[in-house]
Amino acid sequence: MSSAYSSILAGAVYVTTGNPYSVPVTLANLTIGRKYAVQVWVNDPRGPYNARSETITSPGGNTITLDFSTNTLSNPGGPGQFTVGTFTADATNQTFTLMGNPGAYVTQMNALQLRDVGTQALPTWSGINSAGAGAVQLIFKGAAGGEYTVLTTTDISTPIANWSPLPNSAGIFSAIAITNIDPKATNKAQFYRIRSP
Repeated sequence: MSSAYSSILAGAVYVTTGNPYSVPVTLANLTIGRKYAVQVWVNDPRGPYNARSETITSPGGNTITLDFSTNTLSNPGGPGQFTVGTFTADATNQTFTLMGNPGAYVTQMNALQLRDVGTQALPTWSGINSAGAGAVQLIFKGAAGGEYTVLTTTDISTPIANWSPLPNSAGIFSAIAITNIDPKATNKAQFYRIRSP
């Protein structure tokens, strides 16, 4: 860890009450429709307090627990942890909450960074046509410059992470529609999805 990175984590704002205490953190001046990434750090490398942790909760119900130190021994040292979440702003303000966990019930934040990661129109299908025996032609378009990958599966209940990319299916959208051929579409139930990015 660089000295500059360590310096960022050296200070913190915190609340300690001895009881569960929820601390709201509000991100302001957002642009509706823009996609953002927010990164939150918590760090306390002092040896006697290595067991402290807190839970971060988003309005959508997602939660994650961060440890103040990754050193499980009682001696000093060990950085804390961070998390990154993404959201598309549907209002000019977005709030998430921090909650200290049992032990000392300390709620703390060492650093926060909000990044505007832009907006990209969702890709759309223009057509799916027969391309001869056992083949199908896929035609789709999206925002010029955006990345895409075409995925396929024979079972729509398969988790998206387990769908398979088609051969030569990754690329960059241009101003015209993309044409992709799946030469092995022999299953009566063959499903396709465009992932972007």
